[in-house]
Amino acid sequence: MFAVLTGLLLTIFAYCLASWLFARSGYFPLLNPVLVATTLIIVILQLLNIEYSSYLQGAHYLSLLLGPATVGLAVPIAMHSRTIKKKLRPILLALVVSSLVAVCSSVGLAWLMGADRNILIGLSVKAATMPIALELARSLEGAVPLTAAFVFFTGILGATIGPSFSNG
Repeated sequence: MFAVLTGLLLTIFAYCLASWLFARSGYFPLLNPVLVATTLIIVILQLLNIEYSSYLQGAHYLSLLLGPATVGLAVPIAMHSRTIKKKLRPILLALVVSSLVAVCSSVGLAWLMGADRNILIGLSVKAATMPIALELARSLEGAVPLTAAFVFFTGILGATIGPSFSNG
């Protein structure tokens, strides 16, 4: 029971602290709450010599919410359905082209450098949401932890450098 509470409370505390820091910094992209909270959790686990498996016993309950949260993304999409319908062609073209470039460039480069199958699978699904990417990696018999790392770093990279492209 202690491990469950430790993982759960540590995650919530780290995220709240990171969110506060992000707001106090004026939303500086490199202080993204997910990046800061993850780093803080890793440091605390290392300093207190807590096994990741013990931490995960509690944090696991939060990861179960990733699926419903992903489904929740449908709400704002539905709210903007008129705008999306008006711009459907350019949106679809951008999605197809960017997806092909993202997958082909990362998987292609890794393949050319001799990466093994697990890395190629992880890279091929890295642009999906975490629950979808992990399930795809599982079904393709890829390395699920490696896929999780690729998805995480892809998301963090987008969250930290993306605003500089859209606020230009």
